[in-house]
Amino acid sequence: MPKKKIEPLAVVTSPTEHPETPKRIVAARLDADGYFAGMDELPEADLTDRHLPHVAECDLPPGKYRWVDGAFVHAPRPKAEDLNLTPHAERAIVKGFEAVLAAGIKLPPETVRYVERFQQTPDYATEK
Repeated sequence: MPKKKIEPLAVVTSPTEHPETPKRIVAARLDADGYFAGMDELPEADLTDRHLPHVAECDLPPGKYRWVDGAFVHAPRPKAEDLNLTPHAERAIVKGFEAVLAAGIKLPPETVRYVERFQQTPDYATEK
């Protein structure tokens, strides 16, 4: 009986044999406020200005350390009540709803009533 030739299912090659395979690196990622947000493994071409490619290992908890002058510094985020943002945040939300309504997008009636009521308050008229 003749021997049957067995074909391989896949040929495994090394990355050096396929130059189109992008080089992957590990880099620390910062959020929009400069706080450590985690580690990413990504192609080198996908790095953004929020990545720190020279920081390849970091075991700090996300959101508690800020990148300052080339090092992570413990800097807890300020709480909203410490910044006294409540009237500003509420006004910003209402202004956002106004833009949605101006674009012709329907909002639930209770949202429209809330916007109308807030427009009558001193907080709405005050720009700080």
